[in-house]
Amino acid sequence: IGGGPVHWQLDSPALLPLVFLTCMAAGYSEELFFRSYLLTELPRLGVGLWPAVAASTLLFALGHLYEGVTGLLGTIAIGLILSLVFLRKRNLHLIAIAHGLYNFVTLFATLSNGRPIT
Repeated sequence: IGGGPVHWQLDSPALLPLVFLTCMAAGYSEELFFRSYLLTELPRLGVGLWPAVAASTLLFALGHLYEGVTGLLGTIAIGLILSLVFLRKRNLHLIAIAHGLYNFVTLFATLSNGRPIT
């Protein structure tokens, strides 16, 4: 705590499959809870649909608070979009795969720092 930022780096292409699987697993686990579970159960408990979307999105974003204000605002936008897609399609796999791929592309771009991985 309070030790400053961590500077991660992707040094070997051999790590890409592990990074990909980790991103997909995170996408699935987050979507299973924040969209599939909360957006199904909160309305069943009497919470209105839009308050459920707001709660799901806010809780999702708070879990990404470590990314700073910009990351928090971006996560709110992504959480809202994923919530709306889930409500329209009722397809966990669609949003989980999209989330995992977003994670992978973002993490890959961040870890490679714009340089080829050798």
